[in-house]
Order: sequence, then C-alpha cells, then structure tokens
Amino acid sequence: MHTVGIGAPGLVDPATGELRDSSGLPAWHRSLVAALQERLPGARVTVENETNLAAVAEQREGVARDRDTFVLLWLGHGVGAAVVLDGTLRRGASGGTGEIGFLPVPGTGGLPSATDCEGGFHALVGAAAIGALAARSGLPVPGVMDGPGAARVVGEAVGALAALDAVVAESGAAAGRDGAADAGGAGGSPDALAGAAGPAVAGSRTSADGSGIPEVGSRTPAVGSGTPVAGSRTPADGCGTPEVGSRTSAVGSGIPAAGSRAPADGCGTPAVGSRTPAEGSRTPAVDPRNAARFLDALADRVAIGAASVAALLDPGCVVLGGEVGQAGGVELAGRVAERLRRMSPLVTEVRASELGGGAVLRGALLTARDRAQDELFTPPGHRDTP
Repeated sequence: MHTVGIGAPGLVDPATGELRDSSGLPAWHRSLVAALQERLPGARVTVENETNLAAVAEQREGVARDRDTFVLLWLGHGVGAAVVLDGTLRRGASGGTGEIGFLPVPGTGGLPSATDCEGGFHALVGAAAIGALAARSGLPVPGVMDGPGAARVVGEAVGALAALDAVVAESGAAAGRDGAADAGGAGGSPDALAGAAGPAVAGSRTSADGSGIPEVGSRTPAVGSGTPVAGSRTPADGCGTPEVGSRTSAVGSGIPAAGSRAPADGCGTPAVGSRTPAEGSRTPAVDPRNAARFLDALADRVAIGAASVAALLDPGCVVLGGEVGQAGGVELAGRVAERLRRMSPLVTEVRASELGGGAVLRGALLTARDRAQDELFTPPGHRDTP
C-alpha cells in the first residue's frame, strides 16, 4: 500500500492532518491517522474533509469541470461547503473553511454554539429539517431521515412534477393532433381549429398560488368533471368518462397515470378520492401541488446559504452537491438560482451535482492518486507537503 486517502466530517487540521474535536465523532477518530500509519508503515496516510473531497471530484470529473472558482454546497445528512478559488481548494487557517452549518441565519429560532450547529444553517437544510418540511407539505416521509432518506423525499417530489409535465405534454400533443384533424374536416378554418383543441391548455403548469400546478377552475380538464383528455377513448355507455386504459391528465389526483389500469366500477373510473399510482409503483403517489410547494420552500432555505456564500466570495457558481443536491437536480437548482438572482447583485450560476454522495469516495481516490504520482515522479525537494 502506497497511499491511503480518507474522507471525514468535521475539521481537519491542515498542519497535522488530524481530525479536530468538532463533529461529535468518537475520540478514536482523532487518532485514526496515527493508528493507520502504525499498521501501514510504508503508506502515506492522509485525512481530508469529506466536502472538500467532493469538490475535488466535481471539479475534475463532475459538473464543475469548466470552473476554476466555485463553491460546493453539500446537502445530505448534514450540510457543508467547499471553496475552490482560482483552481485551488481553500482550507483556511484551521481547516474550517466551509463550515456553513454553523452560519447564523434567520428562521432557526436560535443561534449555533461552538459545539452545536442546530441553531445555524444546518437547522434549515439538514436531513431532519428536510423531513419535517416534507411532512408539513403533505409528502410521504421515510422512517429514517439520513442523507439517502432526504434524497428520496426530494427525488419523489421532483418525480411528481416530471410526471405531471409528461402528462400535460402528452395531453397537449393529443389535443393538437385531434384539433388539426377536426380543423381539416371543417375546412381548416381558424375558428374550427381553436374549438378543436378542447379545454386542455398545451404545456400549461400555471396557477395563482405560484405552485406551478393548474388551479381549480383553470382551463385544464377538471378532476371528476367527466371530460376526457383529447385523444382518450370515450366509451359508448354515455357516462362521459374515459374507459380503462385511456390517457388522463391528473397526476396523484385519483385518476390513473398514463397507461395505467384502474379497477372498473361500471364506467372505468376509480373510486372517488382514491389515489392510484402508476402500475408497478412502490411508493405512495405524491400530489404534484404539494411537491411544488415543498421544493419552493426548500429552495427558499437553500438560497439563504447560497446568497451568503455569493456575498462573501463571489464564486460565480454554486454546485448543489450531496445526495439531496443530486436528487433535486435541475428542478431544485433552477428554483435556487431564481431566488439567488433576487437576493444578490452578483451573477451566480447554480448547478446540480452529477456525482452526489459518491463524490467523496471519488475525491479520495483522485487525491490519493495525485499524491502517489507526486511521490513517484516529482524530483526530491520539489514535492508538496502532505
């Protein structure tokens, strides 16, 4: 074994490489380097903050490949940040650059302490806070709210909106096809073309509450109204509802998703108030209106930390990393970017991680490889210190 790289939470002393007593880890973690060095006397053992390692991976192989200055905002079980300026990872005098979980922010009901970040930014966007926010938004919450649990909640919310977009697009396309056919039969007049489109608005996801979901009374087919989406097959029994297997537009509203099969009650519709997820789904259906509200509220919180980073460092780019950042994808990143534009005069791009939680391991491997290459190929006297 030539080189060993370890990623760990908390402060890593840049002079000694030892973990400092700041993250609640058991005492034996602080002597980990010495213990491994004793067992592997020929190896070069180094410890690095896990968020710093994730930033190395994102810059080398991830979404920040074209940036030499950016900040990685880690969103997972906890929260952290890594700062890369002019191509160099910045650690600070004591290794504490990026301990954003301790940042005092509004909305937490308190202030952080030297040993507890619960009153800081962590209290807004840590996994437990995300779970509580999801529950208040009416979303299903897993029993364990760690990094993967929080990512699951965010991913299901994003998936609900993506499913709605797909169904609305399908409905709009079907309305356009049928409208064009009807207009052709009526001589192609503008009035006939306009009337053939029916009540659906192609591509519409607009409501008065800002959630992006059509509100009651909008020009999309109303749930339970008996109006089939254009292009669906209407049975000849006169009940005015789509038959089993038809395409319907509501996601999570009690109407089957596109292509799903609902139990028939005589005219092919599910029971009133039921919520039928897509066939084969393992998770409860997520109401897209609740999903939009949840993502908006989460973006409000994340933007507070991003705006603080932008005001201090002007990085030009903030990467939303960790399991939650990856699960939120462009949906969450876009919402954060929109709020950041309103909060800061500095132009700051917001990107979603491509590597997620696996960035820490990848960063450790890249760092270990770099140090091994430095040992093997750099002339003595010109090598970097550990």
